[in-house]
Amino acid sequence: MRSTGHIRQRTPGSWELRYTLGTDPASGTRRTATTTVRGNRRAAEKELRRLLRTLDTGEHVDPSRMTVRQWLATWLATVREEVAPKSHERYGEIVQNFLVPTLGNLPLVKLTPSHIQEAYNTWAVGGRRDGRLGGLSARTRRHIHRILRSALARAVEQQLLARNPADVLARHLPKVERREMVTLTAKQAAQLLDAIKAKRVYWPVLIALATGMRRGEILALRWKNIDLDRGVARIVESIEQTKTSLRFKAPRLRRRGPSPSRALLLRNCAGSSASRPRNCWRSAFVSPARRWPSVALMAIQCRLEASPTNSPRSQAE
Repeated sequence: MRSTGHIRQRTPGSWELRYTLGTDPASGTRRTATTTVRGNRRAAEKELRRLLRTLDTGEHVDPSRMTVRQWLATWLATVREEVAPKSHERYGEIVQNFLVPTLGNLPLVKLTPSHIQEAYNTWAVGGRRDGRLGGLSARTRRHIHRILRSALARAVEQQLLARNPADVLARHLPKVERREMVTLTAKQAAQLLDAIKAKRVYWPVLIALATGMRRGEILALRWKNIDLDRGVARIVESIEQTKTSLRFKAPRLRRRGPSPSRALLLRNCAGSSASRPRNCWRSAFVSPARRWPSVALMAIQCRLEASPTNSPRSQAE
């Protein structure tokens, strides 16, 4: 008999999926499975169809026999539409490089805090991907913990686990040392610009030094957001690069709340007239755009050279 299922909304944005696993050969009773999906109803229907398809093809994994490796793969597929592409890419790297090799073969229901602590101890003294001696940094180990804890919390929500075995370890994570930011002095900045004045990265470096803009913000500049006569640049978006694509997103300050976009004053360049600062900045924004007429082309150049790229001429709006 073909497996069936139904969907029930639990709370706004949360949907319960219940579907049949067939008949228990020992007792003759019908077996069911329950899981939770976040998002809209269309996302819940899509996930239910996927689960029923795995039952038809024999790829479905009984939750009681699921390994940590299998659950992490399921979790990554589930959160793909819930997080930014760059975040999802980083989650996948942590899962494949650290969590799966160390904990992947353990049955999910038998994963204990002691298993996790043993893995944390291993990463404290070794496990670096660059082959160097020593353990992972405190920041990386805390990031691994956050990802594992989040994945296991979703397993608790879907009733695959009674409790989250990573919760008890949150109080014993390594502390991240706060280092004072090192900035260039005016003399050092001038020396840097003089050293690269013949290179194509000169203008984006100049813009970064003068405004404090991030590389992605410089790359996402549009002509409509630059007023050369007033000497003002509005930061309304940034570009995020993953291994497979590029996308525009809101700048970091704006994503934290409904605050307006930032506006930066383009101060005078060295040697420019105090009464006409726009001439220097007109060179900074206009001259490089003749070489890079589009955002995408400049982003590709950035990726190939692994260096900051210049501000683009806006494509037709």
